[in-house]
Amino acid sequence: MQCGIYEKYIFKVKNGDVVKFSYKNELGLYYQKLCNNEWSKKIMISRIAFKGFYAMQDYNNDVYLFYQNIYGNIVVMKFGNGEFKSKETINICSNTIMPINIRAFFCNNDIHLIYNVNDEKNISETLVEIVKLNNREWSRPHVVLRSTPAFSMMFKIVQDCDSNIFLIDSDFDKKHRIIVKYFNARYNNWAYQSIIYESQFPCLDCDLTVDRDEQHYICIIKEHKKSKVVYLYKKDNIKRDTIVFYGKNVSSCLIKFYNNILWIFWISDNELYGSFSFDRGIKFSMPKIYIYGKDNLLETVLYKSYEDNTYISVPYRYYAGIRKVFFFKDFLKKVTLNANSGFIEKNKVITAENFKKLYDSFEYEKEELNNVKYRLKNEIETNKMLEEKYTVLRDEIAYLKNKLKSVTEEKLELEGKINKIGVEGDLNKNTTINNKFIEKSTLKKNKKDSKKWFWKD
Repeated sequence: MQCGIYEKYIFKVKNGDVVKFSYKNELGLYYQKLCNNEWSKKIMISRIAFKGFYAMQDYNNDVYLFYQNIYGNIVVMKFGNGEFKSKETINICSNTIMPINIRAFFCNNDIHLIYNVNDEKNISETLVEIVKLNNREWSRPHVVLRSTPAFSMMFKIVQDCDSNIFLIDSDFDKKHRIIVKYFNARYNNWAYQSIIYESQFPCLDCDLTVDRDEQHYICIIKEHKKSKVVYLYKKDNIKRDTIVFYGKNVSSCLIKFYNNILWIFWISDNELYGSFSFDRGIKFSMPKIYIYGKDNLLETVLYKSYEDNTYISVPYRYYAGIRKVFFFKDFLKKVTLNANSGFIEKNKVITAENFKKLYDSFEYEKEELNNVKYRLKNEIETNKMLEEKYTVLRDEIAYLKNKLKSVTEEKLELEGKINKIGVEGDLNKNTTINNKFIEKSTLKKNKKDSKKWFWKD
């Protein structure tokens, strides 16, 4: 399963137009314009495009669209002033056509395009980069990152205010890991790679914001019955993490600074939750529902305005089935104003619904604690059994060693006796031969003496 694949990209350009690029299996790739707070009819771009497309704005506010067609090639289109200006096709030279996911970023005048290549068994994943230098030809592909995503979170690209790139991906090596690779815009090369978080459970989604050389992450970790929202902080060698929320059906998440307040948002059971921190992630407010689902359907889109040079993944709202744009920045202004004015402090009364969610979260944590206690008890009993078994085996080994020593001594004693018997036997044999020889010699002599005696008489 791959999470974090955006099917909608919304751009607000300088002339005030709002354009949305979308994908549907039955239609393909298309775009719409916002007119009087309503989306226009769908304008088709390609019916032979795969799902994992990507869109981004350049420094001139033109939109670049990247997608893969059914022939396996990557198509790059440039959109500006309400129309497509150019189109080019890149042959990625693959033996088999497999749908890929695409990400891209600009650095100076270069376009960096990254896509994933999975093996046929989908065991390993390789992220490959091609670069278009100064609007010339595309470079040869080279490997950026290799991973083994047992439960694949879609790789992401986040750009900080200095145009540096953070490539976020998942990996599995005995544990599920979130890994980040850093691209230095000044030197125009990929630099270090680091592990941000490790868990026994997979990561569904992850977002990042960078401020004052501090990296602030928000991750959704999928456990057995529920998911948890985890905040991660990293600066140099300093790391810390905080569990912010437990809940069911937690999907996409967002983290962003606004007016020096760190905001985190996530969608759970089709409701938009949020929490904020005044002290840069040390403490967070109690999670609160900011948008109730009910008649609305929430999903995540990637949004960028010419007024703000950063891309953010934002919740997109349907009003009772009628599609209308939800300007997240206006919403963020409102909730930030409420936070600064002490809105949370003035409304400390916990509603029945919030209390129920807090109670469910408490019950979940209690259940997890009991599970940990049970596993710990089993481990203790297992260790006790192993210790007893070790004691028995140790005694048996000592007994066998003593028995081996005794048998060895008996063997040596028996060999000594055998050797002694062999020597005595040889001596007796020689003695018998000598005795027989003496007897024969004596007998001959006696016979001679007898003859002498007979004739003498």
